[in-house]
Amino acid sequence: MKRFAIVIYLFLFYTTYANVLQVGQDKQYKLPSQALTAAQDGDTVEIDSGTYTGDVCIWKKNNLLVRGVGGYAHLAAGGKNAGGKAIWVVQGNDDVLEDIEFSDCTVPDNNGAGIRFEGTNLTIHHCYFHDNEDGILAGDNANSDIIIESSEFARNGYGDGYSHNLYINHVKSLTFRFCYSHHAKVGHNLKSRAYTNYIYTTELWTKKPVIRVI
Repeated sequence: MKRFAIVIYLFLFYTTYANVLQVGQDKQYKLPSQALTAAQDGDTVEIDSGTYTGDVCIWKKNNLLVRGVGGYAHLAAGGKNAGGKAIWVVQGNDDVLEDIEFSDCTVPDNNGAGIRFEGTNLTIHHCYFHDNEDGILAGDNANSDIIIESSEFARNGYGDGYSHNLYINHVKSLTFRFCYSHHAKVGHNLKSRAYTNYIYTTELWTKKPVIRVI
């Protein structure tokens, strides 16, 4: 009887907190912001490829997997921003983002980001940040590990030297591997104040990974 009760508890736990929320023209949610608002900790949000213009939001959920399906899910700012900061202001912990594209974010103080990260621990895989005033802008958090891999950053920056393709503030660690960051507008292709930085590159002539710890 006790074992049966445990099985029922686990079933209820996972069906309650491990849902898949789908976004697309013919899906339950039409906009990513709707699904991110409805999601609970531990859920998966799947966003059909395509462009979602002006759909910006602040979200606080933890342990989310948010991924594009069938190609990049493109979040184009379209003149909008969330909280005067970014397309997405991510305040949750231990979230994972895959196959998302962020573009064209501007704000009055000239540092509009694709993502403003204000939580603890973030993993970004195969995302594309371009033509924002900042690609990613991460705040101070000495307990936070940020992993960015297989992603591209292009033409981000306001042009004043204070905004960059990505800017990671004082966090525990940054792991930046197999990414392509190029053509920042005056600012840095990668600026990090993380206490430890793991920068992985590939030697073009050997295709072998090279680790640089800073």
